[in-house]
Amino acid sequence: MRLMQRRAVSAVEVVLGLGLLLALAVPLYQMLTAGRAMGFRSRLAYMAVHAAREQIEDARVAAALAAPAELRALAHDWRPVAGPMMAALAPLARATDFAGLDYPAEYARIFTRLEIGAPVPGGLHPATLIVRWQEKGEALGEAEAREREGTSRFDFLLGPPGAAR
Repeated sequence: MRLMQRRAVSAVEVVLGLGLLLALAVPLYQMLTAGRAMGFRSRLAYMAVHAAREQIEDARVAAALAAPAELRALAHDWRPVAGPMMAALAPLARATDFAGLDYPAEYARIFTRLEIGAPVPGGLHPATLIVRWQEKGEALGEAEAREREGTSRFDFLLGPPGAAR
């Protein structure tokens, strides 16, 4: 009788098998959800840096077209990246229509602030563009969303085309 082959599975073997399966599944699930969240954050960070680069280029073009007295008027406090992409150029490019070149709606989670300092010798103005973006949350103002913001700072010089760089 002892040599008979056992065909049944005991409850202890079932519990141990499920525990082993669970011990493998939980880290895998956590790795997948963390990868998804990181992908979302890196996507927003990329969009924010892209929007910042566009605004720096707009400021440089506007500085080339504007009179030196108008240059400091390009500065702005926190505002969402929304509406026409080249809004800073609209007052200077009088005949150009920027309709249809709007930022996508998801860029509204990105805010910028442009500071333009007093001119230094050589006619250049030191400028700082700070970009802030919301990494999580469905709507602005959510408690979770406010705790997860990213920020980048870009320092550059603005001035007329012939200014010493």
